[in-house]
Amino acid sequence: MQLFELLHAQGEPHAGAKLAAQVDPGVAHGLVYFLRSHASLGQALQALNDLSPWLLPDGHWQMHGGASTLQISMAPSYESQRLGRLLRYESGLVWLHGLIARCLDRAPPVERVACMTADVGRGAELEALLGCTVEFGAPSFALHLPLSCLDWPLPGHSPGLVHALREALQRQLPRQAAASDKAEQLLRWLRRQTDLSGISLEDAARYFECSPSTLRRWLAQESVKFADLLQMQRSWRAFMAVLDRRMPLPEVAEALGYADRAGLERAFHATFGLRPAQLRQWLSDVQGQQGLGLAEALTQMAAQARRESRPEALVRSLSQAADTLPLQIRDAAAP
Repeated sequence: MQLFELLHAQGEPHAGAKLAAQVDPGVAHGLVYFLRSHASLGQALQALNDLSPWLLPDGHWQMHGGASTLQISMAPSYESQRLGRLLRYESGLVWLHGLIARCLDRAPPVERVACMTADVGRGAELEALLGCTVEFGAPSFALHLPLSCLDWPLPGHSPGLVHALREALQRQLPRQAAASDKAEQLLRWLRRQTDLSGISLEDAARYFECSPSTLRRWLAQESVKFADLLQMQRSWRAFMAVLDRRMPLPEVAEALGYADRAGLERAFHATFGLRPAQLRQWLSDVQGQQGLGLAEALTQMAAQARRESRPEALVRSLSQAADTLPLQIRDAAAP
C-alpha cells in the first residue's frame, strides 16, 4: 500500500492498475488456469466467488444480477481513508477484468465501471485499461457486464483440470490469507464475535498472543487504531440491525454494547448523518411510495444520498446492505 501511495504522489495514480493488467496465468497457484477450465463464464465466476474470502480477506465481494446486467462489486469491509488500500482495490478491479478476458480469450464487453478512488485528471489511463468510461468516487469498485455473459462457454474447458486444481487451491490459498496485515486479521476476528459489548484491546491481544502495547504498535504502523476498527464494526452492525425493523432500538443498543438507546443514536448520527428512527422512516417511505423490495429501495436510497452529498459512510452502507442484507431480513422487511 505504501508503494501505491508513493507512486500516486509522484504522478502515477494508476501504476498498480497498469501492473495488474498484465495478468500472468501462472501465478496464484494456477488460479487463472483453474477458472478458464470451467464450462461457462458463470461457473468460473461462481468459483471465484467461492474463493473470495481468501482472495479478499479485508473486503466484501458481491455478484448481483439485475434484469439484464451482472454487477461484480468489491469494497473494503471497514471505513478506510487510506489511499493505498483503495488503490489496491482499483488494481484488483483491473486484474479481475483481465482475468475474465483470459477466461474468454477476448476482451469482456464491460458496460460500465465504478471506482471508489477519486479522479485526479488521469482517468483516461484507467479507461484505456478497462475499455469503457469509469465513474470515480463511487461507493464500491464494480464491473457491469451483460447478464447473458454467464452462459458463455469457455474455450479452455477441461473437467479434469478443474478437479485437479481445485484441491491445490484449497490447500494453498488459506496460507496466503494468513499473511494479510494485522488490521485485516483483527477485522476478521471482530466479525466473528457474536457480542461486541465487552470486547477490549486486551481480548484482541490475547487472540494475537501478544501484549496490548505490541498490538497497538502494529496497528499504528498501518495507520489504524483498535477503537476505530471496533467502532466501524459496531456501526456496520448497528446499520444492519436498524434496517431489520423487527428489533426495537433499545435491544439494538444493548446487543452492540452501547450504554442505552441515546448512546446508539448519538454514535449512529455521528457516522451516518441521521438517527436510526429516521433511517427506518426513510426506508418505509421509499418502499411505501414506490412498492419496491428492500434491496431495490436501498439501492435507490444510496443513489439519493449520493446526489444529496450525504456522509460517505451512509452511501456506502446503503449500497453494501442492498447486496449483503440477510435473506431473512429481506423477507421480513419487504412490503
